[in-house]
Amino acid sequence: MKGKYLPGSLFVCSFFLLFLTACDFFPQFRTDQTNTPVSQVPTEVSESSSQTLRYAAAHSSKRNILIGTAANMDAFNTDATYKKLLGQEFNLLTPENVLKMDTIHPDIDTFDFSKSDQLVAFAEAHHMQIEGSSIIWHDQIPDWITHGGYTRQELLGILKDYIQTVVGHYKGKIKSWFVVNEPLETSFWEQMLGPDYITNAFRWTHEADPQAKLYVNEYGIEMPGTKTNRYYHLVQELISQGVPVSGVGSQSHLNLTRAYNLSQMIANLQRFADLGVQVEITEVDVRTQNLTASMAEKLKQEARLYAMMISTCQAVKACDGIVIWGITDRYTWINSGTHGTDVPLIFDDQYRPKAAYYAVQNALLGKQ
Repeated sequence: MKGKYLPGSLFVCSFFLLFLTACDFFPQFRTDQTNTPVSQVPTEVSESSSQTLRYAAAHSSKRNILIGTAANMDAFNTDATYKKLLGQEFNLLTPENVLKMDTIHPDIDTFDFSKSDQLVAFAEAHHMQIEGSSIIWHDQIPDWITHGGYTRQELLGILKDYIQTVVGHYKGKIKSWFVVNEPLETSFWEQMLGPDYITNAFRWTHEADPQAKLYVNEYGIEMPGTKTNRYYHLVQELISQGVPVSGVGSQSHLNLTRAYNLSQMIANLQRFADLGVQVEITEVDVRTQNLTASMAEKLKQEARLYAMMISTCQAVKACDGIVIWGITDRYTWINSGTHGTDVPLIFDDQYRPKAAYYAVQNALLGKQ
């Protein structure tokens, strides 16, 4: 049964679970499982406000940033509550899957923009910026390409045509693109074309829309470490070669079983910004399932991590926004393949705002 969205009561603690998770937590001083001092993140939860997240993002006492989400096409087309929240709460929209290559270019003679056009039109009607995810990825490549037996030269032609057709179709509408997603992973493109596929992809995208911001995007680089250093050196090398990289994305798929430190995350993001590019936190969600704790405790810690990510972006001047990778626990990629029961997003599966929602709202407003 689908949850019913009641505008007049959305921000009221009407349900027992919401009472447990959003009305009675955030003790003033303690260190949580992530070893992050409470004094470093917003600690008050205001549930009486009818302010949306996009309102909070535009009225911060700290710094205004974009607050976005990834749009699930199936939910968009079948669930009116989902669609309403998408336009109401966010000012940045990233199509979750319908701009991926296997959807847009399902066979050699076909480009299908029907689904992505719907999301672009919706975003424009609701005054939302649009971000394209993603032009090149190691996943969701159509079989006709990976099993087509093409030569390197033929694949270069296919890729260039694909990029310039897609980016050209949305020229002036999609203002920023994730050109290469997860470049540190082993990929078909690198194996077949060599490492300069990244350089070519950025240059072809820039040719198709010189005004668009072009991002490289990677996961698991929120904190300093070996992988983060590899990513940093890749971006540094691209910039030194004159590749038109406008920005760097940090996906930030978080997990309650891992340790995160706010000051280290800020310094890490600032290091990329110091290369002279924009930075963005691009795919935030929080896995809770593997932590041994009560559900109430998991949701408290989930809320803290969401607040930390907002605070991280606000602290870095070059960070222009943050994208939450979904709206409701009802539709999350984390559970889609495993039929799991994780609760990684800011609305529960009945569309009730969780503690994480209020933590994001307060952090956007700059409340401490």
